[in-house]
Amino acid sequence: MHELYNEYVNSKFGQLIDYAAFLEEFPQTHNIPRTHKLTRQYKEYSTHLLEYLVSFFQRTQPLQDLDKIFSKVEAEFEEHWAGGMVHGWEDKGLGNGQPLTTQDFIDLDYYSSADELVELGPDKLKQALAALGLKTGGTVQQRAERLFLTKVTPLEELDRKHFAKGYRPLARKTNDEILQVTASKEVALMEVKIKRLVEFLHETIEETKANVEKKQALTYEEMEAEREEVKLLWYGYIFG
Repeated sequence: MHELYNEYVNSKFGQLIDYAAFLEEFPQTHNIPRTHKLTRQYKEYSTHLLEYLVSFFQRTQPLQDLDKIFSKVEAEFEEHWAGGMVHGWEDKGLGNGQPLTTQDFIDLDYYSSADELVELGPDKLKQALAALGLKTGGTVQQRAERLFLTKVTPLEELDRKHFAKGYRPLARKTNDEILQVTASKEVALMEVKIKRLVEFLHETIEETKANVEKKQALTYEEMEAEREEVKLLWYGYIFG
């Protein structure tokens, strides 16, 4: 994990933070600007991170069926991607390069009707519609109905009348945009798999972070005493 930390802090997309902060930050992929996510550097980092987590998961939880877990993750991802509901990738990589905030994102899986969405209020609905390139005007009920359409209808299949002026629906993509969507989807799936593994490994990651923070808080004298204690135990093991 230390190699991944070095890879992160020395990248254009990373931050110069300590190791404990990295353990808190690395699962938060939505915090990384979209402009960096389609770079070779970020893709390689994500690949290395996923490979590390897969290896660690298989070593620490050998009874878990990772193929079954990932099969479910991929099925859910395909459904959410088609509906423009993958957090941070609602526009499938064709937006302005800025990640959507949690305030913009509404998980429609938790809503069974447009009437339930009305309770979110006009401002919340306006933000969610704008993030998807849809018209934001009308009454609260109209906004809710427009947003609810995206639960069952992929954005590229929506009638153009629902989109904001000047917004080009995803069905009319150029070759470059098709390549960009494909690359975006590949990165987004890696991020989703990383987050799923982090959920399984949450307890281990928290314990590691606590140990790192404890060591960072030690004074020089305490660290020397700890080293001396380990040395004495080692000598006792060898010569005892």
